[in-house]
Amino acid sequence: MPRRTMARKRRPTGGLGRILFWTAVASALAATLVGVILYREITAELPPVDQLLRYKPPVATRIYAEDGSLIGEFFVERRYLVPLAHIPSHVRLAFLAAEDADFYRHRGVDPVGIARALVMDVVRHQVVQGGSTITQQVVKALLLTPERSFERKLKELVLALRLETKLSKDDILYLYLNQIYFGAGAYGLAAAAREFFDADVADLTIAQAAVLAGLPQAPSRYDPQRRPSQAIARQHYVLERMRVEGFISEQQYQAARAEPIVFARRRPATYLAAPWYVEHVRRLLEERYGDTAPYQLGLQITTAVDLGMER
Repeated sequence: MPRRTMARKRRPTGGLGRILFWTAVASALAATLVGVILYREITAELPPVDQLLRYKPPVATRIYAEDGSLIGEFFVERRYLVPLAHIPSHVRLAFLAAEDADFYRHRGVDPVGIARALVMDVVRHQVVQGGSTITQQVVKALLLTPERSFERKLKELVLALRLETKLSKDDILYLYLNQIYFGAGAYGLAAAAREFFDADVADLTIAQAAVLAGLPQAPSRYDPQRRPSQAIARQHYVLERMRVEGFISEQQYQAARAEPIVFARRRPATYLAAPWYVEHVRRLLEERYGDTAPYQLGLQITTAVDLGMER
């Protein structure tokens, strides 16, 4: 009799277990189905990442005097393309420290990096480190609209994973450093180096590189020419990240912190000297190559202008 009683008590438990099991299976199937439908919906009209293999952004045309001095430039976006091989390693590392220290280790999306960025932002009570990888930022800048939505974020993640199968890490970093906006009308690293330090990329110091690496997060907030104190505070953060990540030594960190930073004055937009001559060159270019040529082709033109005579 006791054994029969125990058997009867187990039956309801077994029935409840089967109900829970099949409920879990049904939920898993439903979630999978929803996931498949959502994936198809998100990826139905995604732009092809292959187009980035033919990256040809608008590049500024520069006009030089006889002695090699820059006297004018035309652009839609002031950008000068610079090969990755011409960018010093400490400059590249400054951007990795500021934006995506694990860039060469992840596959386009970095959940750990997102969590770390969230913690940093909470601790400092402001956005100091973005959660998007460099690959995601390239996708956002070149393939998607700037809208903020859950759907666009999902598209960004999918495209980032796809892009990593098409381009090498160095190629993606090249796109990033030449595409991003630094403020003050400067697009890409070379234009930013010229705008804020009147220097070539190859001549940037660690301290200067840290300033520039801090700008893409919020170009207006950290504008060196208008808000130098905020720019320096951001630079200190980037230098600290470089030290923590092992990108620079303690000695290099201290030297960079102590280096005096002098920002260049904001330059005129188009005409730097001999404006009548520069305007004449612009008209000739439009006549010969088309209306958009001076603003997109990145031509470099040396003229017979003698600045000594102009003065």
